[in-house]
Amino acid sequence: MTPRHVTLLGMSQVFSSYGVTPYELSLIDNRYFATHPVGIYTSLSGKTFSKNEQLDILDTVQGTYFLMLVICQSIHIWVCSTATTSIYSHGIFKNKVTVAGVLAALTMACVIVYVPPLRPIFSSGTDDNVPVRVLVGSLACFVFLWSWSEMRKFFIRNYPKNKYVNRFLKL
Repeated sequence: MTPRHVTLLGMSQVFSSYGVTPYELSLIDNRYFATHPVGIYTSLSGKTFSKNEQLDILDTVQGTYFLMLVICQSIHIWVCSTATTSIYSHGIFKNKVTVAGVLAALTMACVIVYVPPLRPIFSSGTDDNVPVRVLVGSLACFVFLWSWSEMRKFFIRNYPKNKYVNRFLKL
């Protein structure tokens, strides 16, 4: 599972919160929930969405996806910064440029998604539940990436000659 997968799960969760299931998403063609929806969409459960509602949902999905991607990549830069050294012994805040870059990226992403005058320009969300979705998805990304990375580094450090470690865990 990569940050991209986590953000796609977040996107599916946003649609689900409006009553559009992931299964249904696979059936929808590109005429609905697009920049110019063709008309009223009726979900499999019978719920209808006007053109404006479709655009609002699409904006929320795009804002959630964008913010989750930035947060997951910010996590990824530290978790995957070394091939064999644990994050605990390497240190998170040693590289000042990385810290500044991550803070700048997170700040810009939050401004794009949460500042109301910028929302229409970037099509970045109208739903007030974006923070909850983003935090839950990003937490899942962090837990998975951190666990996998630390486990992989542990085996590479402690069993460098093992054929399974060399075959499946080394980069």
